[in-house]
Amino acid sequence: MKKLTTLFSAALCTVALCGAENLVKNGDFSGETLAPWTSPQRMKKVIHSLEDGKLVVTGDSQNKYNRELNCVQNLPALEVGKAYLLSGKAISKAAPQQGKSCRVNIRAINNKGGSIGYYGFVIDLSKKDLTEYNFVYIPKAGAVNHQLYIKSNNLGDNEQVIIDDLALTEVKKFEDDPNNLVKDGSFEDPVLFSWKTPQTGNDRHFFGISKDAASGNFSLRASGDTSFKYNNFLTIQQALPKVKKGQSYVLSAKYLCNIAVPGRKVVRIQIREVAPNGSTVKYSGGAINLHKSDFADYSYTFTPSDKAASWTLYISTTGLEREDSVIIDDVKLLPLAN
Repeated sequence: MKKLTTLFSAALCTVALCGAENLVKNGDFSGETLAPWTSPQRMKKVIHSLEDGKLVVTGDSQNKYNRELNCVQNLPALEVGKAYLLSGKAISKAAPQQGKSCRVNIRAINNKGGSIGYYGFVIDLSKKDLTEYNFVYIPKAGAVNHQLYIKSNNLGDNEQVIIDDLALTEVKKFEDDPNNLVKDGSFEDPVLFSWKTPQTGNDRHFFGISKDAASGNFSLRASGDTSFKYNNFLTIQQALPKVKKGQSYVLSAKYLCNIAVPGRKVVRIQIREVAPNGSTVKYSGGAINLHKSDFADYSYTFTPSDKAASWTLYISTTGLEREDSVIIDDVKLLPLAN
């Protein structure tokens, strides 16, 4: 399986991919020229070029604008309040360093031609493998025009960021499976509105969305960072509705793993059973097999403890590294048929 990491950032909303037309022209860079992209700060050196159907962004130390070089195209009209998914893939051949960056941004423009703001994703210059990025953009009142910017800052003469498959597509509200006690267990909401990430907040490196899905459009991607102080216990979780005592349930999911060296790394899917005083009664569930590089099934039969008053679903990771990726999809909690 080709290694693909996903990073995700977004404004809050509850949406799913609509499958609409890509509003970015030549976003796959398959044309003979860059058009309709423009490179307004270019001087003698070509700083935006096509190679093997991809955009190559490089630096130019002799260019007085090297602190911010742009590749730009105008976007069609976007509807205020509607959600759009900005996505793309990139490989860095640049050294991560303070003051150096590359990002893909939507520029929102007011009726006087001024900038309201820039919204999008930052390319992680430490990622040397093909990495997928996603951002949900919702135009605000006053945004009458939009442009798409690829912005690079202070790249070296021999440094490159390679970009491909840029897309901007309309998204729409999704409907949960009414029988599943897990909200958005299919991860079709690309901002994970139903889930909480208490140790990592909005940093989507640790828990984000991937298009490598077992079903539907999206899945959950989990990763780690050994330099992060909570890396031995990172969770994405949600409170479950009250379950019936004496009724058994099946907790299930699909998953696949891209783990360089499994070692002592662990990823678990569990239900935390909580006593009336807030203490933990027990965790019910287990670990997935980190050697599975194709989608595999996880299943655990769960019977609520009589001592528990509430239940929380946990997906937890221990010891994952930045290059590790675990994809989880179709998480369900359903009553076991008699």
